[in-house]
Amino acid sequence: MMKIRTFSLLFITVLILSCSSPPVERNYYIIDYNPVPNNTSLVLDNPLPYRVQVPDSRVSRVYDRTQIVFRYSAHRIEYAPHDLWAVRLSSAIPDVLTKHFTRYNTFSVTQRDFLTERPDYEVITSINRIEMLRSEYFRAVSISMDIYLRRGHDLHYLVQHSFDREYEIFSDEVEIFTQNLSRIIREETDLFIEKVLYQFEVLKDEEASE
Repeated sequence: MMKIRTFSLLFITVLILSCSSPPVERNYYIIDYNPVPNNTSLVLDNPLPYRVQVPDSRVSRVYDRTQIVFRYSAHRIEYAPHDLWAVRLSSAIPDVLTKHFTRYNTFSVTQRDFLTERPDYEVITSINRIEMLRSEYFRAVSISMDIYLRRGHDLHYLVQHSFDREYEIFSDEVEIFTQNLSRIIREETDLFIEKVLYQFEVLKDEEASE
């Protein structure tokens, strides 16, 4: 009987200690959108007269999760246990692009979804890599993405913008990583918009009139 009581007391003590341990602190990060245009020459007074949908991104399986990815070498990655995306990348990236197109007045209508009508065009995004490089002496943002403009009725691709960038940061702070990641995405979206305007000859006409 004494052994049973002793075991019960030990079990209760362990249970109380485990329940009283502090909760795990998690940090959530977002890909932010700066509403101030980087390139005001791309902001249109009269938008292109098209309805454009920006659906969820295609995400490489390695990065299709809430944990931020740290890469230590060519063969070693780590999923951060406490540093998480507040919104999954498949939604966060097209959300940012939609805001960008709207702020630049690129298209007459830009939406994430069309429920009752077919869009004239779609902006398709493919995320090949988004990670924080953390080697012994090097910290960097690493991102590889493809952005396409696709015609709605026949799925023909008109514009492609692909980029693969690394940007060194001198900090282990994940917040610094996300700030620079957001900036790179804004810069590359500007380049995509420039290609779109050339496709529809908006920039060609402006250059010819100068």
